Amino acid sequence: MPMRNYLNVILTMILLALLGIGFLLYQTYKLNRDSLKYNVAKMVDETSDKIFVTTTQDTVFVESNGEKEPMGTVTGKICYPSQSIPPLTLYFKNVENGEIANMDTDLNQDTYELETVPGSYVAYAYIKGLDERPGGYTEFVPCGLTTDCTDHSLIEFKVVDDGLTSDIDVCDWYGAVVPEE
Repeated sequence: MPMRNYLNVILTMILLALLGIGFLLYQTYKLNRDSLKYNVAKMVDETSDKIFVTTTQDTVFVESNGEKEPMGTVTGKICYPSQSIPPLTLYFKNVENGEIANMDTDLNQDTYELETVPGSYVAYAYIKGLDERPGGYTEFVPCGLTTDCTDHSLIEFKVVDDGLTSDIDVCDWYGAVVPEE
């Protein structure tokens, strides 16, 4: 009789171990499936193609209508008249349609890169949380940022499809004239 109880205990432990392994395999499968859906969604967010994602229980279908939204890239330096650069919100206003693209920067971030639709833009910035004393990419910047430079009007620049517009340096914090929101 004790041998039979011992055998029952061992079989019960083996059954519990198999159930545990089965549960772990199921969770891994579910995690991999969820991870695949997440990664596909992330790829869709990071691309400029118009992509449609549908899922069934076991399959992820990805289709594209072949259209690509035109995009260009703007890069530049970030300056601030202090030993450190505060966190900023950079604004890129399309002067043709009034739409604004923006991005936040981190403490002491001294460069930026933004992907946006083609058009004519002006660039300016505010310290995060403060709507006073804006900075911008103005005539003051290419003039040399000296007291001899007095023009603080924003410079219009072009963003082209698949192009890089560089040296749009947001460095004038001495009176940049920015548009009303």
